[in-house]
Amino acid sequence: MNLADTDGYLFTSRLSLASHPWLADHAVMGSVLLPGTAFVELALHAGAQADSPHVEELTLEAPLVIPAEGSVQVQVTVGEPDGDGRRPVAVHSRIPGDLADALHSADGWTRHATGAVCPEPEAAGEPGSLVQWPPAGATEVGVDGLYERLHGIGFGYGPAFQGLRAVWRSADVLYAEVALPGGLQENGEAFALHPALLDAVLHVLGLRSGEELGAAQLPFSWNGVSLHATGATVLRACLAPRGSDSYTLTIADSSGAPVATIDALMTRPITAEQIARARSVPNSPLFQVEWRTVTASAGSSGETVPGAAGQGRWAVVGDDPLGMSAGLKSTGASLDVYPDIEAFAAAMEAGSAVPEYVFAPFASDPARAVDDIPAAALSGTRRALALLQFWLGDERYAASRLVLLTHHAIATHPDENITDLPHTPLWGLTRSAQSEHPHRITLIDTDNHPTSWHTLPTTLTTHPQHALRNGTPHTPTSPTTPPPTPPPTPINPNGTILITGGTGTLATHIARHLTTHHGARHLLLASRSGPNAPGATQLHTQLTALGATVTITACDTTDPNALRHLLNTIPDQHPLTTVIHTAGALHDATLTHQTPDHLTHTLTPKINTATHLHHLTRHLPLDHFILFSSASGILGATGQANYAAANTYLDALAHHRHTQGLPATSIAWGLWAETSTMTNHLNDTDIHRMTRAGMPPLTTNDGLALLDTALTTNTPLLIALNLDLAKIRTQATSTPISPLLHSLVRAPLRRAANTEADGSEEGGTLRRRLGELSGAERGRGLLRFVTTEIATALGHSTSTSIDAGRPLGELGVDSLIAVDLRNRLGAATGLRLPASLTFDHPTPGALSEFLLTELFPEADRTAAAKHVVREIDRLEAALTTAEFDEEAVSGIAERLQNLLAAWNRTHSAADGASVAEKIQSATADEIFDFIQKEFGKS
Repeated sequence: MNLADTDGYLFTSRLSLASHPWLADHAVMGSVLLPGTAFVELALHAGAQADSPHVEELTLEAPLVIPAEGSVQVQVTVGEPDGDGRRPVAVHSRIPGDLADALHSADGWTRHATGAVCPEPEAAGEPGSLVQWPPAGATEVGVDGLYERLHGIGFGYGPAFQGLRAVWRSADVLYAEVALPGGLQENGEAFALHPALLDAVLHVLGLRSGEELGAAQLPFSWNGVSLHATGATVLRACLAPRGSDSYTLTIADSSGAPVATIDALMTRPITAEQIARARSVPNSPLFQVEWRTVTASAGSSGETVPGAAGQGRWAVVGDDPLGMSAGLKSTGASLDVYPDIEAFAAAMEAGSAVPEYVFAPFASDPARAVDDIPAAALSGTRRALALLQFWLGDERYAASRLVLLTHHAIATHPDENITDLPHTPLWGLTRSAQSEHPHRITLIDTDNHPTSWHTLPTTLTTHPQHALRNGTPHTPTSPTTPPPTPPPTPINPNGTILITGGTGTLATHIARHLTTHHGARHLLLASRSGPNAPGATQLHTQLTALGATVTITACDTTDPNALRHLLNTIPDQHPLTTVIHTAGALHDATLTHQTPDHLTHTLTPKINTATHLHHLTRHLPLDHFILFSSASGILGATGQANYAAANTYLDALAHHRHTQGLPATSIAWGLWAETSTMTNHLNDTDIHRMTRAGMPPLTTNDGLALLDTALTTNTPLLIALNLDLAKIRTQATSTPISPLLHSLVRAPLRRAANTEADGSEEGGTLRRRLGELSGAERGRGLLRFVTTEIATALGHSTSTSIDAGRPLGELGVDSLIAVDLRNRLGAATGLRLPASLTFDHPTPGALSEFLLTELFPEADRTAAAKHVVREIDRLEAALTTAEFDEEAVSGIAERLQNLLAAWNRTHSAADGASVAEKIQSATADEIFDFIQKEFGKS
C-alpha cells in the first residue's frame, strides 16, 4: 500500500509452512529459515512497485525462523526517495496473535534486513549472457552426494531446495546449472526469481575449494541486484570471486539469455548459537521483568486497600536496623512501634484498635557484616513466614493491610545492584502469600531516601508490589522481550561444564543438548547420588558415545568444602568455563501450612549451592553462569511460597553478579511438561489448573530452544514460560492475577463506584442476579454457581458429578484447590471470605448456605422469623389438641412465662412487656385462652 502523506510503501504478508510448504525444505541446523534469496525476492518486488527495481544493497541482520505451527507476520517497508532516488528498504517480522500484540511495541518487531532500492542505473550496460554451455575450458565437478555432505554441516535441504544439477570450474570461477523440482515448476512464474532456484545456485559455494565442503555459510549481503527477466524455472549461473567470501553472479535462463546480475554477494559463517538466537518458539519466548514508574492515578492492579493512606493509625512491628520507623513518622502518620509480633499481639488482645497499616521492616544491619548469607536468608525467611501466618490466621486483621518493607532487595533495572541478598527470598515468599490471600499484604522495597517516605502513602493505595527510588515509585509490569545484546559467547569445547543436580531429568536433557548442539566435550555432572542415581550409567554411555568426556560424581553441593574439593578435581587443560545450577527440591504446601522445615528443605539446595558456586568461581574467567530458577518466585505461585522464596534469591544473585561484571543469567522457568523427580507429585488436576491459568507446560524441545537463546544473552534475569493470554484474560475475570501480568490483559473497566458498598462489582452483579430470584430459586441458583466453581477448580467440564452433600475432600478439593476456590468465590461474590472457608463449610451445600446467608442477611433474618412462626404454629397445634393433667399444665405455663420474659428482656418491646406482665399474673386456663386468641388455628 502507498502510505498517506508520504511517498513510502508498506507491504504486509504472512508466511507459514501451510501456505508455503516448500519452505520446510530449507532447514539450517534444525530450524526452518526463510532463505536469504527470499529477502532478495521481497526487495525486488517491493522496489518494482515503487519504481525502484534495482536492489542497490541489502544486508541480512538476523535469520527469520518459520515456526512449525502457525504463521509469521512479515512487513516490507520502502521509504521516500532521497535526492539521488535511493529509497530505504527494510524487512521485519513477528509472531502474530495476542501475545505478540501485548508484548511488542513499534520496536518489538524483529528487523531481518535493511538496504536500499533505486531505479536501474543508467550506466549499467548490457548484462552478460551464458549462451555457450557448458562453458568453454571449464572442468566438470561431480555433485553426487553433495546434499548428504551439506546435511553433515547443518544444511537439511529437502527436495524443493535440491535443485543443483551440474557444476563446472574454470580456475576460481564456478558455473552451475540449476532447476526447480517438478512440484514447483508451475508456481515458478509467480516469482521474479524463485527463492529455491536462486538458493540452489549458491549451493555450489560448498565446492569452492576442490570438492571439500567449506564451513557452513549463508548469504550476508547483496549489492547491485538487477533483474532482466522473470519466471525462470531453469538457470545457468557464473560465480566469480571478488575476494574472500564475496562473489559476482551472472545468471541466465536455459537459452543463455540474461535473467539477473548481482555485482557482489557476500557470505558469512553461520553457527548453532546464531540460529538459536533467532529461533522463535511460538507463544513461549523469553521475557524479562520491566519496572515502570507508577503515576498518581495508576490503579491497574485491581487492588482495593483500606481507606486512604495517611489516615488512621499505623504500626511498625519488629527489628528496625535502618530506622524505617523514622521515615514512616515523617509522613505525618500516627505511628505505634512494637519490638516484635508478640508485643503487637498482646496489645491487640488488651483492646488496642487494629491499625490500618502494619509495617514490618526486613533489612540487614549495615553495621554488621553478614558472614553466612545462606543462614541469614533462611533465618529472615522463617521470621517472615511466622509473621505472615500470624497475620493471615486472625480474621481481626482482615480489614487492615500488612506491609513488608525491604531495602535494596530487588533491582528495578539490570544494572542496579542488590545489596541485601539475605532478604531477597521474602519477595518470592510474599508474592505467593499475596496470590493465596489477595488484598491482605503489600510488598515494598525502599531506598530509605526521605523523598521516598514522603511518596509512600500514595503507593499504598495502588499496587501490591512497589520499589521506591528517590521518591519515585516503580512497579513490576508485563514481561517484555529482552533487548538485543552483544554477540554471544559460544560454548567452549575445550572447557569443562559443571551441571549441579546433574543426574536429574532436566540436567540429563541439557547435557545431551549441549553435547549434540553446542559441541560440549567435557561434562562434570554432580548430584547427591552421583553414579548411583537412576539412569546415571545409561546417561554416561550415551554422552560418551556422542563424543564427550563425562564425569558423574556424588557431591553435596550445599557443603562449601565438598564443592571446593569437586572444583579442584577439574584438570587445568580443561578449565571450568560454564556453570549450570539445576539442583533443587520441592515441598509444596499452602502458606498457612508451611513450616520452618519446609523452608530448610527447599531453600538449602537452591540458595546454599548458588552462593558457594558464586564465591568459589568468581575469580575464574567463566563464559556462562546459569541458574535454573522458577517463575513461581516472580508470579507468586500458590502452594509454593518456600520454592518461590528460594528462586527469587537465585534471581537476585544473578543481578548481583551482573553488576560486578561477572557472567550470570537466572532463567525463571515455567513448568516443563516432562515429569521429573521434582514434579512427579503433580496430577492431572494440577496440570489443568496451570493450563487454565494461562501457563501450560513447556515441551522439552521448547525448553531447550529457550536455553539456547538464554546462552546468547547477558541479561541477568529471563523468564521462560508459555503464556496463553486468552486463558489469562478469562482467569483475570474470576480471580486476582499476578501484577506482572496486568498489562498483558485488558481487564474490564471498573465502575466509578461498586454496586455494593462492601463488595466488588463482580460480587454486586452476582448479588443482583440472585436477588431477582425467589427465595427457593435463589438458593438453588447459588448452589449451581458453587458446584460449577468447584467443578472448574477440579478441572471437570461439567458440574454434574458434584454432589452437594459430599465432603469437599472426597470430591478432590485439597488445600491448594481450596485456596483457589476461596479466591474464586471471593472474587465472584465480593465477600471477604475466611481462610478456613472450606474447613468450616466442608460440603458444596454448606458452602452455598453460608454464602447465601452472607450475601442476603436480610433474607436470612426474614427466613429465621418465618421459621420461628412455623415453630409457634406447631406449638399451638400441640397445646390445643393434646390433653394434660393439672401438673403438666402448670409446668408448661411456667415454661411459656419464662420464655416470654426472656424474649421481652432481649428485645425490650413495649407491647411485649405489657403482655408479659399479663401472662405472669395469669392462670393456666387464661394462658391457653391467650394462645387461642393471639395465634388462632394453624
